[in-house]
Amino acid sequence: MALRRHLALAVLVGGQPTATTQGQVNVPTSDVLNRVMQIHYPTSPESGTAFTIEIDKRQYLITARHLVQGIKQQDQVELKKSTNWVTVPVTVINTDTNADIAVLVLPAQITTAYPVSPTFEHSVIGQDVYFLGYPYGLYIPTQGGFNVAFEKKAIISSAITDSNGIPYIFLDGHNNPGFSGGPIAFKNVRDGHWHIGGVVIGYRWEPNGIVNSTDTTAFVKENTGIVVGVSIDVAVKAIKAHPIGPPITY
Repeated sequence: MALRRHLALAVLVGGQPTATTQGQVNVPTSDVLNRVMQIHYPTSPESGTAFTIEIDKRQYLITARHLVQGIKQQDQVELKKSTNWVTVPVTVINTDTNADIAVLVLPAQITTAYPVSPTFEHSVIGQDVYFLGYPYGLYIPTQGGFNVAFEKKAIISSAITDSNGIPYIFLDGHNNPGFSGGPIAFKNVRDGHWHIGGVVIGYRWEPNGIVNSTDTTAFVKENTGIVVGVSIDVAVKAIKAHPIGPPITY
């Protein structure tokens, strides 16, 4: 579903948000926004979010693994441009882990290579972060390009590596279906540059009984407000071992 864009605090000037009040807009701009897109695997009942990163002057497409469940090493995915789903061939890079993250290689560069670092380093607990995606398939339409994603603000609550060596990121925010696969972006606390630190994979839910229901076993999945992500370091490690992405131009 497309929505018209109404900007109360910022106006777009040459693709970059510009503050209409004193000070700077301290939210992700084209550096992050223009690398986010909707993704769908042909046999999946759901769509979600994907984004590009650049490592060693090569580009890669990142998403949540559960969105492309069953994908083969050589396969196809669909990316949404304006109102149309476009089928593109991909090669899958094995992450050698059970982490809910997928690294895909496209035949050619598909987004502008802005200077954004794919790392969770130089973040701190309690810091503001943003996660981007397409809740319930909603988007801000473009003419022929990748549709603009929704942005949500959160804070870093914790970062924990589990017994299987998977590094998780936990945010205090409110996730919705459709954000899975989207980037978690934050500003480096040392120099103010934007980083993509992780991938949204879901949220913690708790069973909550239904009021006035005669079925005592029935419940709803209550959103606890804990957003769950996987550190982008998982993807970076796999890419470093298999640097096969298409070369980028700036």
